[in-house]
Amino acid sequence: MGSQEVEKQTMDGPEEEIVEQKSQPGLGQVRPPKLKPRLRKIKETQFIDMDSERIKVLNSWFSVNIRKKECVDFIRSAKPSDAGKEVCGCGYTQDQHSEDHEELPSDGDLEWNPGKHTREVPTDAYGDLTFTGLGKSVVKYVRASSSTPPKILYEMMTKMWNLSVPNLLISVTGGTKNFSMKGRLKNLFSRGLIKAAQTTGKQSK
Repeated sequence: MGSQEVEKQTMDGPEEEIVEQKSQPGLGQVRPPKLKPRLRKIKETQFIDMDSERIKVLNSWFSVNIRKKECVDFIRSAKPSDAGKEVCGCGYTQDQHSEDHEELPSDGDLEWNPGKHTREVPTDAYGDLTFTGLGKSVVKYVRASSSTPPKILYEMMTKMWNLSVPNLLISVTGGTKNFSMKGRLKNLFSRGLIKAAQTTGKQSK
């Protein structure tokens, strides 16, 4: 009675089973059946978080190119804030100043001066603002020093934020205390700015 031997070979490539049958008396040589090779598939998938990579690039660029001003000397203002709190000549309360700020005596001879009592540091205030209401809109914002070169701001808008080249740039000097309007006049002013921004730079047909 004939015998049957099965041996398994593992090669560098695909695996396959080789079956060898010895001849049996009166039956002649029996060919082994052809078996399809069993392929060993290895899948390697690499995931790259593009958002996190983009954030790293933005953080690096802003920390090098954009700086903000912060007050380093707390000089108490004679006029308190609208909430009745003591504020510095810069308009901020003492706990809103940096940890290493100095408190200077607020006598009549010492007045707060932005050129003397502020310093420039890398900005940490930039990103997206989301407005909700009739329609949801997302806008970019950045806190930048007034001495920031226009070339840097242009690069920020067009390359870092991928915004279109603006048709109109508006510089507002002062704060809300120096710029007050009634409701109707404010709406007219806003519409005028929007219209100016939409038409500036466009050639008439």
